[in-house]
Amino acid sequence: MTHGISFEPADLSDLDAIKELFRETVEKHEDAESISFDEIYAWFDRKLQKHVRDFERIRSDGRLCGYIYIHEYEDGLELDDFYLLKEYRGRGIGTEVISARISTLEIPVYLYVFKCNEAAFHLYRKFGFEVIKDLGTRYIMKRSRIV
Repeated sequence: MTHGISFEPADLSDLDAIKELFRETVEKHEDAESISFDEIYAWFDRKLQKHVRDFERIRSDGRLCGYIYIHEYEDGLELDDFYLLKEYRGRGIGTEVISARISTLEIPVYLYVFKCNEAAFHLYRKFGFEVIKDLGTRYIMKRSRIV
């Protein structure tokens, strides 16, 4: 089933929505004893202020369903942030987004994923990402080939 996925640039009006999706992800998956939430939120706020226009809004049949941020990294690209609103998860939209944005790239793509985020981990494995480093609560994954 296709969901009419489309992309458009994010802007300053998206700051609060992206921050909330980041907070939700961190609070659900990060080990509260190993990091300072205040520090990680402050870091993300700085990053977002600098790069919000590099994020893309993801739309499904015209409705806002999430955000994605991909940028140059080492010898390829990094899928830095990828968020879907709760009501759009588990419907195949993530698969369509990854397919549209990275499946045909012939350069390495890197990402960080929380170990306990099983749905995201399995999605990335489906597209050929492999764990290259264990960071405790997260993995660094890399996709070197087209799947």
